[in-house]
Amino acid sequence: MAGIKAGIYLFVSNITVDSNHQRCYSFFCRIPELFGRNSKGAVEAEMRLSAKVEYGVRAMAMLAFYHQAGPLPLREIAEQENISLNFLEQFFPDLRRNGLISSVRGSRGGYMLSRPPSEIKIGDIVRAVEGPITPVDCLSENNTEPCCNRKDGCLTRQVWEKLRDKINDVLDDVSLDELVDIEPTNIKQQGGI
Repeated sequence: MAGIKAGIYLFVSNITVDSNHQRCYSFFCRIPELFGRNSKGAVEAEMRLSAKVEYGVRAMAMLAFYHQAGPLPLREIAEQENISLNFLEQFFPDLRRNGLISSVRGSRGGYMLSRPPSEIKIGDIVRAVEGPITPVDCLSENNTEPCCNRKDGCLTRQVWEKLRDKINDVLDDVSLDELVDIEPTNIKQQGGI
């Protein structure tokens, strides 16, 4: 699965902020310093999911594809998906702790899905390896202190809440069985699922 990419393009020019409106527009005035401008003067930023998320979804898709074959060694997943074994070893414990996979020891051991592929959503995988999906710090469940004193009067918070909810809706709408429903023509030639 290639990473999910969303471009945010905001045209911000000549915003003046007086003391009466600073509370309302301070975020927009900071956009150029946070993201920078493109050649046309538009503010530009990218939001991407991490390599852990991309590789986690690919590895889980492979486990889903072979779920009836029994445990799959991590080395085999790494080879077929062209992912570093060391990198997979970093986040597979997170997938196991979140109840998405189980491990089997022994010469025929490896990893397997802990429940049917139809019951595992892409959002479950993303949250297992990265934590809650939040486009801005102030929406983070892990944030113990408020990121600013504007929570109640923030004009942009509802936009970020909608974005968070839409991202979660999309990721929670696709299960692993749907992801691997389309049979690849040749897994070995394609370099994985």
